Order: sequence, then structure tokens, then C-alpha cells
Amino acid sequence: MLFFIFIILSNVFLNQAAILQCDFETVCNDFNTDSYWDVTDGYDPQSINHDHTLNTSLGHYIFYNRSSGSSFEIAEIKTNDWLSL
Repeated sequence: MLFFIFIILSNVFLNQAAILQCDFETVCNDFNTDSYWDVTDGYDPQSINHDHTLNTSLGHYIFYNRSSGSSFEIAEIKTNDWLSL
């Protein structure tokens, strides 16, 4: 019985850790974003020139796109699953 509880809890924690490890280098479906957020690389003229994962212009990251909305709009990033930390 204790073994099954361990397996279940391990699965829950591993799934949550996988969500937190999204680095946007591959397709990441763990987050819901509104239209104000874009995934880009360092070559996009509207964003910074490097990411913090690879620390180069080749890395991808999410950024707030100012041209998508007007001032004082709410921009949201939500996880698909509830994370209890």
C-alpha cells in the first residue's frame, strides 16, 4: 500500500516539475496566454537580444508584445494545471 502511495505522489510531483521546466525552446503547451504574449528569439526587434536559458540570441522566450494592445490592458499567463508548491 505504501508503495502505491509513493508512486502516486511521485507522479504528481514529477508532472508539476515538468510544467515548471518549460523553456520555450520546443513547443510548450503548459501555459495559456492571451494575445499580448509572444514567443520569440533574440532576433525580434521588439524584444531583448538574448534569452536567459541559453544566454544567446538563438534561445526562445515569452515576452509582452506592446503592439498587441492598448495601455493599461491586463496581460495574463496561466498554467493549465494547478501547481501546489
